[in-house]
Amino acid sequence: MIVSTRQAAFARIFAIAATLIAGQSMALGQHRGSNPGSNQMTRAAMPLAVGWFNGLPCLYTSTDASDADVAKAFGANYAPQLTGSADRATRAIYAVTNFSQGNIVPTAPAPQGPTNTDRGYSPLWLVNTVTWNPGATPVVLRSEADVMAMQQAGMVTIMRTNIVVNCSILWTPQGGVLPGSVVSIAAGTKPGSIQAMASMPVTQGWFNGQHVLYLSPEASDAAAGGPDANLSVLLGSAANTNAVDPIYVVTNFKQGNVIPSAPIPTGPQSTARGYTPLWQVNAVTWKQGITPSTLKSEADVMAAAASGNVTVAKTNIVVNCPVIHTPLGGTLAGVTITPAPER
Repeated sequence: MIVSTRQAAFARIFAIAATLIAGQSMALGQHRGSNPGSNQMTRAAMPLAVGWFNGLPCLYTSTDASDADVAKAFGANYAPQLTGSADRATRAIYAVTNFSQGNIVPTAPAPQGPTNTDRGYSPLWLVNTVTWNPGATPVVLRSEADVMAMQQAGMVTIMRTNIVVNCSILWTPQGGVLPGSVVSIAAGTKPGSIQAMASMPVTQGWFNGQHVLYLSPEASDAAAGGPDANLSVLLGSAANTNAVDPIYVVTNFKQGNVIPSAPIPTGPQSTARGYTPLWQVNAVTWKQGITPSTLKSEADVMAAAASGNVTVAKTNIVVNCPVIHTPLGGTLAGVTITPAPER
């Protein structure tokens, strides 16, 4: 009974997603990013997780986790600094421990992109485990309301953890596909299962004198995020906490943004405990009369500021930019990067 219920749920996901994604991804496939410093034709292909939102399937990334075991399970970057956002910028995600089904989220962009009106949406999720109690017959839980109803009925136990995961929602039937991204689904290797993939634009920046690549799926400010990012007002609550690091955005000289930390190696084995995918925007402006040059590290920025060549202005804008490739750390597992063709 449990197996047939699960297969029916996957079949339902496949039917809904196949119908609704097909047209939207085709229409949005040629939309390109325009973030400052972006390499507009470089893209990353990566697997998506299948979850539930308000009774319907949703698809999301799994790029970073504050817990080493969770990071290992999903092939995500280990980013313990994310726990600093636990009480501010997160929403609950419900993970069922003893029944195979997708995780449940209570919010999602509506619609996807910079015009999102759901002010409670955040790509940062605080893991709450849901365990079916002895004697209860598990069923697929498809919404937060389902989870709460089962808890009230004494069927499940919910336990709040301190684990924060970074999971950007890229598609829901209600909100569509994130602009700039192409989402596709196919039958999985197990009967009744599906596999979902996304192709996303990649931004090129600088870290310690070398180019790095990162995604830019969310921003707390619509203008800062651009047309290819979800507006996440709640993400701004992480500003000025230890969950964020500065990202240096040069305002009057064309170059990639500068970040002070990155996962090394990229993925769950990272030893860079200071890495976080959350960045608080610091505007760097070259002073009049100074000849600009490319700043390739935080040390470069600080030296230019100390010399009086630039001003650095801290803002309260927070952007979610998971690092997926560094020369030293390699590429995040499961991600394939298609570089821009040479001109």
